[in-house]
Amino acid sequence: MRASLLQGLGFLALQAIAVDPLVKLNYASYRGTPLKNGVTQWLGMHYAANPTKDLRFAEPADIDIVNKEYQADTRRPSCIGVENESTDSGHSEDCLYLNVYAPSDAKPDAKLAVFFYIQGGGFSNQGQAPNGTSLVTRSDKRMIVVTIAYRVAAYGFLNGEPSDKKGEGKNAWSNNNGLKDQAKALRWVKDHIESFGGDKDHIVIGGSSAGGGCVIHHLINPETQNLVAGAITSSAAWPAIYDRKDGQYQFEEIAKAVKCDSDSDKLACMRRKDTKEFQTAIHDLVLPFPGGRGKPLFMYSPSVDGGLIKENPWTYFDKPTINKPLLIGNDGFDGLGFTPKSISTQKAADEFVQNQYPGLMDKDVEKIHDLARYKGFIKENKHREYAARLYGDIRYACPNLFVASARENEKQPIWGYRWDVGTATHTSETDAIWYGTAENAAGSKPPRTDAHHDAARKQVHAYWVSFITELDPNPKKEPDAPTWDKAYKGAGLIGDAAIQRLLFTDHGGPPTTMEAVGQEMAEACAFLKGLGAQMKQ
Repeated sequence: MRASLLQGLGFLALQAIAVDPLVKLNYASYRGTPLKNGVTQWLGMHYAANPTKDLRFAEPADIDIVNKEYQADTRRPSCIGVENESTDSGHSEDCLYLNVYAPSDAKPDAKLAVFFYIQGGGFSNQGQAPNGTSLVTRSDKRMIVVTIAYRVAAYGFLNGEPSDKKGEGKNAWSNNNGLKDQAKALRWVKDHIESFGGDKDHIVIGGSSAGGGCVIHHLINPETQNLVAGAITSSAAWPAIYDRKDGQYQFEEIAKAVKCDSDSDKLACMRRKDTKEFQTAIHDLVLPFPGGRGKPLFMYSPSVDGGLIKENPWTYFDKPTINKPLLIGNDGFDGLGFTPKSISTQKAADEFVQNQYPGLMDKDVEKIHDLARYKGFIKENKHREYAARLYGDIRYACPNLFVASARENEKQPIWGYRWDVGTATHTSETDAIWYGTAENAAGSKPPRTDAHHDAARKQVHAYWVSFITELDPNPKKEPDAPTWDKAYKGAGLIGDAAIQRLLFTDHGGPPTTMEAVGQEMAEACAFLKGLGAQMKQ
């Protein structure tokens, strides 16, 4: 009996022991760093093999490192993109790593909620992912945060395929590798997060801008949708998405740029180039889309490959394909920071938007000019403001409203929002969400410090924590914050759905309040929805 009692006490003692900073996985051990704020971080852990040489342009391969102890105390470089010089030490082609932030006192069986975050960059560039410690501490240490790096630009989203048909077999050519990297990392979390105290069945996937667009793709893909419990998107990007036939020009032009166009095996030639030579050749290379008159802001995007993406995401709007709780929204001026200040004529404004979406015909643009949402800018010769609003509506605001207008069911409650705090430019709520501050993520202006501004940034931080931990933004909201009602409210505006959303603002009145989508925007978005298929969204 005494022996049984001692065994029982020993079992309880083991149960009370927190996760050790040295976490032993089935392929390697990683030693994290406990911080003074009660969070332990594991930085730069492998989730796939180094995607260079014969693995360049291939699906992410399984990790192939020595099974030993590694120091997980340093952030790895971000994935190299269009704008990076080959000598940039902050970016690398060897970049498939992730970071985990967890409560230091988490028990192995704690089953904490997990937030898996995908940062943006136009599918073309990538900065460092945000630090997850603030979200962990704000949640009363009831969650774990995972951030990742994934391939972008030519390395992750090069369209087309080897025209000599030699990209098959082992390490075969693959499209959409940036998305496949994310899925690989998501499966890593599913397999290993319990070792950090996480709940593999409560993973909330989130992303901003292009990262939010990636989240949409994972939600309409049954394989990856089944890995997550809920999702958050902030200003999710909806670019033009081409199939491999229409996107073949990208493969051919990249092969030409790296002097492989005349090789009998173009793919093998492209893989023989080291990162320095390859990146130097394609640095800043941006080509017009099929039918485009000029260069787009971002040439790269996911592609319709017949596998991971079978058809343009637009076709999923009216299908019950997403069955997860979803929090979705955008900023009031999403398009402004991308729109050239040099635009000074109506022709230049229209051409700027059409370069991003060549499927937008001149006859369509003429009808857009008559819509109330844009007519005032045109009348007052505010050509840049017109272009910014139209571009922001097409790429960000309207498609995300369409998602929010989907009829909810018990498996898919949807909450929508609009961020109108400070500059309200693209993803400017990001710092408020991650750190409780409201600086513009692009650093354009310092944060305001008035009471409304402070309240809005605190409330958005709390709503996010609540959604991640409870799959509902309300249970853990700030005490003085309003209840965030669901988006769909019956027949009315966009299509046959009237939409309401939570407004975050520091322009007078309460910092947060529910608002209906206005008639002018609903009219504009309904028109743009009718053009979605021809714009390849």
